[in-house]
Amino acid sequence: KGVPAKGYKTFSIVHGGESGENTVKVENKTIENKFFTVKFDKDMNIASLIHKATGRSVAPEGEVLNKIYAYDDRPFNHEAWDIKVYFDQKYTEINDVSAVDVTESGPVRTVIKVTRKFLSSTIDQSFIFYADLPRIDVDYTVDWKEKKILLKADFPVDVNATEATYDIQFGNYKRPTHRNTLWDFAQFEVVGHKWVDLSDNSFGLSVLNDCKYGISMNENALELTLLRAAAAPEMHADNREHHFTYGFTAWEGSFADSDVVRQGYEMNVKPVITAGVVDTFSAFGVEKDNVILESVKLAEDGSGDLILRLYEAKKAAVNTKVFTALNVAQAWTCNMLEKKEAEVAVEDNTVSLDFRAFEIKTLRLKLA
Repeated sequence: KGVPAKGYKTFSIVHGGESGENTVKVENKTIENKFFTVKFDKDMNIASLIHKATGRSVAPEGEVLNKIYAYDDRPFNHEAWDIKVYFDQKYTEINDVSAVDVTESGPVRTVIKVTRKFLSSTIDQSFIFYADLPRIDVDYTVDWKEKKILLKADFPVDVNATEATYDIQFGNYKRPTHRNTLWDFAQFEVVGHKWVDLSDNSFGLSVLNDCKYGISMNENALELTLLRAAAAPEMHADNREHHFTYGFTAWEGSFADSDVVRQGYEMNVKPVITAGVVDTFSAFGVEKDNVILESVKLAEDGSGDLILRLYEAKKAAVNTKVFTALNVAQAWTCNMLEKKEAEVAVEDNTVSLDFRAFEIKTLRLKLA
C-alpha cells in the first residue's frame, strides 16, 4: 500500500506497539475486519460473508462460498486438454478437515491455515484477511496424487445477472450465466485471466487469481477450475506439489464503479523489494482509473526513446492525461511496431489522449 505508480518508496519495519493492534478480529470461527465479516462452518467453508458497508450477504441464504468440489473428469479423448460438459454429473465435496491453525496474526493481516485430506492428496488452504485491503486471499499448497479428477472452487453470488465478465489481455468480455441455448451450452467453461466478475448494477463479487484461467458458470455461481489430473498423454503429469493463489472481493455498485482491474494487477504484479533508502519517486501516472499503463520500455530501434503502451479497461471512452516526472521533448502516438503516426502536444511533461472503449494506444516519448 502506498507504492507510487511506476516508481519506488522506502518503507521501514518497526514494532507496532499499541498502534500495531490487530484490526482483524478472530473469535471462534468468525473473522472480522473493516470490510467483511466472515463465518466458517464446521467444515471450514465460508457459511457467511457480509459486506459491511452495505450489510449484504454475498452468497444466497443457505449457500456457502469457497467450497471445493472434486469432479469425475473423463473426456472421450485429448484428456489433458478437453473438459466435457457432463463433467459435473459425478462429484464429491471435499470437507475432510484434518487441521486448522492461526499461522499469522498482526496489524497487517491474519492468516488461518486449513488442511484437508482428499483420497491420497493433501490440500493446504491459507485464508489471508487484510487490515487495509478489501480482499480475502486463499493461498494453496496441494500435494496432488490423483488421476482423472477435476478440482473446482464454488462461489455462489446473490445477484441478478444473466452475464459474467471475464478479464483478458487489454480488455474483458461477457458470457452468459445460463445454458438456455446450444450456443450458451457450449460455453460451459471459458477463459478468464486475472479476474472474473459476477454483478448487477448494485452489488458484485469478483474472483481474482494468479494462474488459474478456466471458469464455468452455474446460474448464480462462479466455479474456478483449480487442478486436473489427466492420465494421458503422460500418466503422472499433474502428480506433484502445486502452489497457487486466488482471492475474492465484493463491492457496492456496478462493475464500472469497482476497483477489480487494479486489484487484479496487484495480485499478479508484485512489487520488487530490495534493501536500501531512496526518495519517493513516480516515473509515470495516468489521470483516469480505467486507463491502464501496461508497459514501459525502450524503443526497439535503439534511439533511446521510451515506449508506453496503454489501454482502456472498462469499455468506457474517456479522455485522460498521462504525466511523467521525466523531461519530455516530443511525443508521438505510434502503431504497435513503434512507427510514429501523429505528434502529440506536450505541456509540463503531460500529454492528453482520447481513448475509445477497449482501445490500445502506443505512445513514444523523446526525452530532453
